[in-house]
Amino acid sequence: MPEIEKTPMADNRTANRSQRLLLASTILNLSLALGITVMLGRALEPAEYGFFAMVTAIFMLSRDLLDLGTSNVATREIVRDQTLERSILERLLGWRRIKAGLLALICLGFALMQEADYQVWVLVAAAVVLFLFHFGALMPVFQVRQQFGWPVLLNVIGQVCLFIICTLLIVLGGPTVIFPFLVVAREAFVIIATKIKAIQILGFKPVPTVSGKGSTAFFGQVLAFGLAALFYNLYFHSGTFLVWFFLSAEELGGYSAAFRPIQPLFSFPWLYMVPLIPVLSWLAEKDPAKFVNQIRGNFSIAIGVGAIGVVTGVCLGPQWVDLLYDGKYSTGPLSAFQTLQWLCLSFGFACVNPLLVSGLLAVGEEKNLLKLSAVGLVLNMVCNSLLLPRYGFTSAGFSSAITEFFIFSGGIALLSRSMKKDLWDSQTPWYLLPAFLLLLVYKFIPHSSVISLSLATGLSFVSVLALWKTRIAKNYRRELALVVPESYSQATQ
Repeated sequence: MPEIEKTPMADNRTANRSQRLLLASTILNLSLALGITVMLGRALEPAEYGFFAMVTAIFMLSRDLLDLGTSNVATREIVRDQTLERSILERLLGWRRIKAGLLALICLGFALMQEADYQVWVLVAAAVVLFLFHFGALMPVFQVRQQFGWPVLLNVIGQVCLFIICTLLIVLGGPTVIFPFLVVAREAFVIIATKIKAIQILGFKPVPTVSGKGSTAFFGQVLAFGLAALFYNLYFHSGTFLVWFFLSAEELGGYSAAFRPIQPLFSFPWLYMVPLIPVLSWLAEKDPAKFVNQIRGNFSIAIGVGAIGVVTGVCLGPQWVDLLYDGKYSTGPLSAFQTLQWLCLSFGFACVNPLLVSGLLAVGEEKNLLKLSAVGLVLNMVCNSLLLPRYGFTSAGFSSAITEFFIFSGGIALLSRSMKKDLWDSQTPWYLLPAFLLLLVYKFIPHSSVISLSLATGLSFVSVLALWKTRIAKNYRRELALVVPESYSQATQ
């Protein structure tokens, strides 16, 4: 096995530092998003709240559709050969500009279908911003160099401004139609500012193109992974759109009351993996033994965190919904209790799936990952189509849980076969112990008041921190800190 280059301790923990930065900023954004959700959930009518959630979902889905994993594939290729950076970025910009234009046209068509004038203009403005989303092709600039500080800062600034303005409008009794416009303004600020900073770091302005030497080979590599990512994002966001299609705006408000508080949590596992993709891609090629060790160690940690999330959400979720919305979505046909519990179960599997996807990308299993995601999408659509008209929006949460479990099971089988090693080992069950202890605490200790509910929820964060601080977890992070790919070292100079 080739020896891994080692650098001084102060310089070799970039991946670990990036993880801490991304997770900390996400916690802040999550807190702000929760505040916005609570304020608007109480202040807006269910139909207005449903449209606000729809606009937010359009941007999230569009961002994911434009990326489709190509940033991760580009990062893998740039880490392997940094001289390809300019050509790869220019091809990504070219192809994403075409896709962004198509998404903008679809959004314009959707705008013309709306009856309320303010909804038409919100979606027209959203279409303009969606075209600017092709600048997201520059994100590998930050990922390869582990310089996530600027995109993190810009996202935090956008979220803070949205929170402050929403608070002022509610206090002053401003018009409710302006809230979805604020989401459009936030997205415009973040993408434009991120593009400016990425070009400053590069020192040149990439020229979008869809041709040139090597284009066919590169996009042949990303096609399978891109389609797999497309299918994943379609089924993840399908609940919002299918509830709107099969049911009503009011019931979408009920579904959103459950989905929006937990939705930001699904980004944590993906953010955790983003700094690891360059390192895992390099290890899979240069040091397979350490690659297997990193995958198995992070798998055990992800299993433990996912179990904590399931127990906390299922046991405490209904009380939080009642508290956050002041009973608005607690009873009757718009009750969000069961929907939230199914989504929490879905989150448990979703804690592990980004690791499985990243591992399969690193070992070149894009085609099998595509097949797995395609079946997952079909499963999700069939479940939603059959169950939503009969059982209501709770079925969307159930369908999400079933789909994530399918991806979880299939991903374990594929990655274990590729590594020729089982992901489960003798240490994995121990990582489930904190979740089991939490279940006992939540079952026998009352938590009806705000203070007791907050303290009980705080125990889940303490449990996650305890897993993070275990000796085994520290050893995996220490080993990760010593992995410095040569091409990565060149890119960061």
